Amino acid sequence: MSRRTKLLIALGALGGLVAAPARPADAADCASLITKYKTNDYDWWKGALGHAMSGYGGITDFDTVLYRGWAEVPVAEQDACLLAHLRSSPVTAARIDEVIAFNTPLCQVLPDAYHSNGYRDWILALDSCLGGAQPPTTPHAVFECGFQKLPPSHRLNCLRDHLWKQPITTSTINVTVILNNPADCPALISTYQKNKYADWKQYLDNCKVGHGGVVERDDVFACGWNQVPKQDQRTCLREHLDAAGATTAAIAQVRRYNGIRGSIAENHFEEWFQAPEVCELPTDGSLPGGYYEPMMQPLLGDGFHKDGEGRLRDDLRQIARIAHPIACTLPHAAHTFARAAKVKDVVLHDQLIAEATALADLAVTGRSSFQMFRNAKLQANYCDLITTRGLVNGCPVFQPTVGDPDEIEGCTRALQRAYSVANHLRTGQTVTASGAWFDAFGMMRADAILDHRRKEKARDALRWIAVSGEDDLPHRPVNVPSSDWPQFDLDVTVHRPYTPFGLLELPFTAVPVTVETRYVIAQSREPSRSVATPGTYSLAPDYAPQIDPDAEILIFIHGMDSRAEEAGEISRALFARMYDSSKKLAIISVDLPTSGYAETLDYDVVSPLVAIGYPEYGDFHGTGMTPQLDFMEDFVVKFVETLDKDLVARGQPSILPRIRAVMGGSLGGNLTMRLGRRPNTSWIRNVVPWSPASVWLSFGETAAPIRHQGAARPWVFANDRDPADPDDLSPARLDRRSDFFYNSWARDISPGIITVTQPETWYSPHYKCAYSAMAAARLDRHETYDARFLSWRWRLATEQQLYSHASIDPLTTMERYMSNDKRMLLLCGQDDEVKGNHICDATEEIAAQMTLTPGVAISLEDTGHALHSERPAYLARKIDEFLGLH
Repeated sequence: MSRRTKLLIALGALGGLVAAPARPADAADCASLITKYKTNDYDWWKGALGHAMSGYGGITDFDTVLYRGWAEVPVAEQDACLLAHLRSSPVTAARIDEVIAFNTPLCQVLPDAYHSNGYRDWILALDSCLGGAQPPTTPHAVFECGFQKLPPSHRLNCLRDHLWKQPITTSTINVTVILNNPADCPALISTYQKNKYADWKQYLDNCKVGHGGVVERDDVFACGWNQVPKQDQRTCLREHLDAAGATTAAIAQVRRYNGIRGSIAENHFEEWFQAPEVCELPTDGSLPGGYYEPMMQPLLGDGFHKDGEGRLRDDLRQIARIAHPIACTLPHAAHTFARAAKVKDVVLHDQLIAEATALADLAVTGRSSFQMFRNAKLQANYCDLITTRGLVNGCPVFQPTVGDPDEIEGCTRALQRAYSVANHLRTGQTVTASGAWFDAFGMMRADAILDHRRKEKARDALRWIAVSGEDDLPHRPVNVPSSDWPQFDLDVTVHRPYTPFGLLELPFTAVPVTVETRYVIAQSREPSRSVATPGTYSLAPDYAPQIDPDAEILIFIHGMDSRAEEAGEISRALFARMYDSSKKLAIISVDLPTSGYAETLDYDVVSPLVAIGYPEYGDFHGTGMTPQLDFMEDFVVKFVETLDKDLVARGQPSILPRIRAVMGGSLGGNLTMRLGRRPNTSWIRNVVPWSPASVWLSFGETAAPIRHQGAARPWVFANDRDPADPDDLSPARLDRRSDFFYNSWARDISPGIITVTQPETWYSPHYKCAYSAMAAARLDRHETYDARFLSWRWRLATEQQLYSHASIDPLTTMERYMSNDKRMLLLCGQDDEVKGNHICDATEEIAAQMTLTPGVAISLEDTGHALHSERPAYLARKIDEFLGLH
């Protein structure tokens, strides 16, 4: 089937984009016009259509290409008969097909191209990985080797995912692995296995020398490996031993024997304060600046389902869900502006203006809609034919008056609003002042203040901006404060750790999952940036990631449901300490999967819910698995390593040697503690967790039924999904949004048992800004909430309750925290003591036993869970002292 035929079928399936005629003409005029355009096989007309060829990212919509060419037809010749003739002409279809093919993103054609030739080029790429000085010997290594042999322009995640799933890939890789491993490799491995690794364990045992001996996991492994006979030092054996459970157990014994000086068990203490630190939020519970949702006109919101919690009304949601700015959102915005121009009633006029403005916003605030808008590169001439533009299938129908100047003016207004909003969200939110923004007291310096006020003034001028995260996820913060530092996008591929049956997978069957995420780079001395001033109908180019080559780097992991902006307070406090230093510091924060402005995932992409266990008879029976939590840990590692490759490809130095620490609190603290014992990540040298989740005893391992039920409750919430209604669109499920916000912000955690709301557990009673921070957090989640987020977060809550750093690792026969070998600064607030969790008490108990982890543990008086918000200056000082940053 030809590409042209496929395109026509696809257009037919969508219902097409049927335009109204331009204007009537008599038969004689029509015939002469058609004859004129037939001249030289429609050369002029094909040339007009060809002007829509702009390459990757250009127009790929049939009707939009048609009207781009039609706009060049002289106005006197824009007759209905000519338009009908040109639309139906095979010449037009063929030429538009060429334009679309030229502009089509490679992701839409690459998989078909490889499939069409039987994956010949892919097989050749894999075959080229046979042999060599250091041949790849594992399935993943062979795949990556082959993928890197493809043309650079083909190395896209969409093709990676497609190739990974093909049976030909598996069979070819399996053969390559066999051929690249020496014939005696299985026999070599067998010699180490046959006596239960006795020789290998002896080599590791020889590394026991007492205090002063090696204690980091990778160092102990290297010590043992260096004793392996040279003829046995094969890559295949090293990889096998590195993954063996016997290795983990033996290394644990070496670490225990050698011990360390300066362990956390020897250096844990309490810190007392005379007063809380000054906070900059309101102290009366009101919203801080930068929150615009209260400006939304009530008529635009959903007032029918309890409290709409920021949700738009149904008709606006329907248009947002279609996510087609060219042939739905903008035409509706133009028509609504035109209606406003015709009414004399002031109230109705203002209501229509608000609705039209919201429609223009929806053309660019959602991820899918913005991508189409950006690719289309719409200009003013888009509006010339707005009254004859058809609507995509499913878009609500309206009947404009052909040639109505109010419609054209309304379209111009909508298009200008869309560009203004898009440019502010993508680049206008970045403060562009170069150098240090903060002085030694943490106060913003004059040049940074000036540009920050520019940002605030521009945002205030836009007022409330319509967004519907349930229908088209936003790609940038919209009605909530955004980072002043630049924001970037990155695709991160993670191999899910479990099969659909919840069983541990072998490495060669792990399935890649690609997550679209957003991250922020903050620097103590910001580089100079050229400030692009886009035209009325153009998008300013996104900033490119750039890190000072001399900067040391910290990786920040936010808490559950939060976003990259959570790093703002501690970044500011750290940069204040760097003000007088000749050294430079960069802090990278990322939106975790299904949080902030990252892609929201159905948790089944990791594993089904039953993989972690199931409630039975009012109790909970766990499997000991926490695949989603494992996935999150893997994501952090893959994010850093993917970002490093991206920066190197841009000509910048690697960031891995300059990473001083990973840090974070709550969920971020949990992941940070886990990373503190993760093997094969030599770039992780120090970790700084605070208020870490999962320091409590596992809710699944204890004998207390009430704690089992504490894990069963979020499991039930996570399982509350309707496969026939995955987006919660049916009337029976529309209230789940308001129920979530009520239960999470207004309801006691466990009425009669834990008599505080969840947000009240985040802060100490001494923190004066607590209730304003809680109100802000609620609005943060309004614009990023969707059905997948809800299920994901309840499952993640379940897994964090089931997981425990204090559980016994069956391989080491020690508590998990005893395997933490990276230097650690561990902190908790003494007011972080929710019944059932007792995070600070549990942290202190663990700290007293961490004899094999170098570092310091501190518990803070009069401080709660979010200690980086309550005491950022103190935390910055301790991080600085621990790492020697300045």
